[in-house]
Amino acid sequence: MLQGEDLDPSETTGQEELNLLEQLSKMNLNDAPDEGEGLQIEDAAVGLAQASRNIMNPSHPVFAQDRKSTKIKAIMKLLNEIPAEDKVIIISQWTKFLALITIQLQSEKMKFHQLDGSINVNKRMQIVDSFNSSSNKVRILLLSLTAGGVGLNLIGANHLILADLHWNPQLETQAQDRIYRVGQTKPVTIYKLIANDTIEYKIKLLQDRKLGIAEELLTGAKIQQHNKLSLEDLKMLFNM
Repeated sequence: MLQGEDLDPSETTGQEELNLLEQLSKMNLNDAPDEGEGLQIEDAAVGLAQASRNIMNPSHPVFAQDRKSTKIKAIMKLLNEIPAEDKVIIISQWTKFLALITIQLQSEKMKFHQLDGSINVNKRMQIVDSFNSSSNKVRILLLSLTAGGVGLNLIGANHLILADLHWNPQLETQAQDRIYRVGQTKPVTIYKLIANDTIEYKIKLLQDRKLGIAEELLTGAKIQQHNKLSLEDLKMLFNM
């Protein structure tokens, strides 16, 4: 949460804007309110910071841990529809959202493995080997997005659910490559969950733009730096 009543646009950092983007994404995972007051934003930097203070209140019911969101319902529906002999990886950039999924899996008595940045390297490989083993009947792996982009081989699974979107599509591509690689013997299915009329739709547009820039790079076109969110990117995300 941002603090202070008066903000100087020249002192507002990109990190504050990223914090707002992260908070909006988290709210979307637990469903956004049906109605909300529009923000009158006159200045981009000040407006983003003000929005962060006014809207992202941890006490809001939308952040309640026991609230079963639309996305969690969709994930559970997919798990029940995917053939029992197939293994599934559920990926989120938010470990707290993975914790919410954990609560639901436990309530349904579904066994699972979990792999995130808090687990040391040696333990990670034990989890990977166990999950990939055909003799292991545990068919669900909860994986953080960053942990899934470090060259792990997870071909034991052939279904991957991207529970939320990251503004950098390359991270998602790396995660998908964990199961779609040499050695995979089953058809691979990727599920990308996007909530309509939310910040995620804008993130998807931003992803498409970034992928277009990457394509220009591969074809030799002159491009600008694209590994960070620009001010124009932020304005597009927040309708400014």
